[in-house]
Amino acid sequence: MKLIKTEEFVKMENPTPGNAYRPLILAGEDNAKDMAGRFCLNEPGSETQFHWHDNETIRVVISGEGTHITLTDAGEEVETAIKAGDLLYIPAGEKHRLVNRHVRFFEFFTHPPMTRYPPMPGYANAEESK
Repeated sequence: MKLIKTEEFVKMENPTPGNAYRPLILAGEDNAKDMAGRFCLNEPGSETQFHWHDNETIRVVISGEGTHITLTDAGEEVETAIKAGDLLYIPAGEKHRLVNRHVRFFEFFTHPPMTRYPPMPGYANAEESK
């Protein structure tokens, strides 16, 4: 068993100012075999590029607010406001990005996580395996 105390992460300062801070909070060291989790603290005002995960993801917003944007197969952007207390389910393969207005969240996903960045004008084509 592992207890993750939300209040510790709500108060946490970013040890890497100017960059996203995304430490693992649930991993193999915790005897997690098919699941992993991380704390996500992006810089206020930052935006991620469209990407998708090969796995299902659940985000639990613990403070702040932001906008989650989904890219449909037809190329439409669908915006969803998120704020503290919200839980967001992202299906595997769904293209999405985040506009951050000082949002902090926990992200839980099947392990190992794989994020893919599609070849899109203006975006790098890269993969993240951490």
